[in-house]
Amino acid sequence: MRAIYILLATAFLMSSCEKEIAYKGKELENFMVVNSVLLPDSLLSCRVTRSNTIFDDETIKVIGDAVVEVYQNKELVEVLPYSPDGYYRSASLKPLEGHNYSFKISHKSYETITGQTKVPAKTDVIIQSAAYNENTYMSDVTLAITDLPGDDYYRLLAYVDDVIYDYDGNVIQEGYVKAFINSSDPVLNFNKVSGDESDFSDYPDNNYMVFDDALFDGETYQLRVSISHYAYGAKPLRIILQHLNEDLFLYYSSVQSHIYYDEDPFAEPVQIHSNVSNGAGIWSSAAETVMEVGEENQ
Repeated sequence: MRAIYILLATAFLMSSCEKEIAYKGKELENFMVVNSVLLPDSLLSCRVTRSNTIFDDETIKVIGDAVVEVYQNKELVEVLPYSPDGYYRSASLKPLEGHNYSFKISHKSYETITGQTKVPAKTDVIIQSAAYNENTYMSDVTLAITDLPGDDYYRLLAYVDDVIYDYDGNVIQEGYVKAFINSSDPVLNFNKVSGDESDFSDYPDNNYMVFDDALFDGETYQLRVSISHYAYGAKPLRIILQHLNEDLFLYYSSVQSHIYYDEDPFAEPVQIHSNVSNGAGIWSSAAETVMEVGEENQ
């Protein structure tokens, strides 16, 4: 009987102390998100959106009434105007190699966000050879990349001068359109050689074609790739090597991993890399080296 009394008394004390506490976790708060890649040959621009909470739908909410301040080497150089296309874009400011660019974005409804990046220099790279392969319908290209000492990060892009038609024969895209890059080169496959103990299938696809210089730091490296075409025959190519800063490299890598492991119920969640304080997103930079391959050179 005594045991029952003590149990009832304990239950009474617990219920009498009950208090309703309003929960306000970070997942219930919206914050600003900025996305921008600064390129020396392009006007500085960025997109500002709002995050979604666990109760929001997945629609991207663009913020068009924020104050976007841009600083060059800590000096305010411009307040970016908002454009109808959803971007804040400068009318004249193009980032300079070797300079630091930071931002401060404020809005009455959200916490102010900040971040900064240093624009890297272009990389010395040339097309060493290019030949169209009639057996694979691809152009086999070898690039000679001259890497500087220290940690460096890259991204490879390719475009082909072509015309794309729909099933009815109508032109849907023409000019330089994005091409697909294939390669068994270890630098494009997580620095792993095909056939070793860590096969490529254990890793996400390198859809962004990003890589580091872990295998050729401070040396000249011959990178071999194959560029696929939409039509038969040699076509003019445009190949771009981007010299990324570390934040942009980590961002692309984390996005690839997030997509790859998100479908695995046993994998740990992959957090997308961000260098934005009090918010999320990426404010980063790259410098592009553009190379051309004529049809007659293949």
